[in-house]
Amino acid sequence: MYKSLAALLVVLSASLSTCASMADRGPSTPEELVRSTSERVLEIINKDRTVLKQDPERLNHLVSEVILPILDFDGFAKLTLGHYWRSASPEQRRRFTAVFKDMLMRTYATRMLDYAGTRIEVLPGRGRRDERRQVVFTRMTVPGKAPLAVNYAFRYTKGQWKVYNVTIAGLSLVQLFRDEFGREIEQSGLDALIERLERTNEDILAPHEGKSASRS
Repeated sequence: MYKSLAALLVVLSASLSTCASMADRGPSTPEELVRSTSERVLEIINKDRTVLKQDPERLNHLVSEVILPILDFDGFAKLTLGHYWRSASPEQRRRFTAVFKDMLMRTYATRMLDYAGTRIEVLPGRGRRDERRQVVFTRMTVPGKAPLAVNYAFRYTKGQWKVYNVTIAGLSLVQLFRDEFGREIEQSGLDALIERLERTNEDILAPHEGKSASRS
């Protein structure tokens, strides 16, 4: 699941300057966001792959800067917990959203460089157009692999279009996480899930910290 997640997040990334220029022009359409950001991030991967691979701190910083303006982490987290969100305390909601966001970003950082040479094609829209919610249909082609249908669910929130769910080959990320986390919550509780995710994020970060220390 995490490898598929990284592939999906590649499409949503952009450089900070690109996001800033979009904000200056006002709200972009979801199609424009996917097309512009995918072109930009794939350009970065293809051009600077070696440099980023040798500098984990720079890679993590890049991911932090480019993902935040695109994803609706609050909406993603709320949908992922489903009915458990309603019974969660404000502190549990805050902790889960924070650790879930960190997990998505760490996962992306560990996999993004594997997608050099990927091509993204934005497909014609389908269905009813809504002022607050839209779906962008794309086809992702990774060298040596069959094309994948990747759909991005956007909602208009706080003056911006942001992604709150992604579907790849018919599989919803929200549903995949909801099923996995739901089983864990039923067995051990929400606090145990949050603590496990916090430990996982620390384990992912530890090798990068070790590499940084060895260079100092």
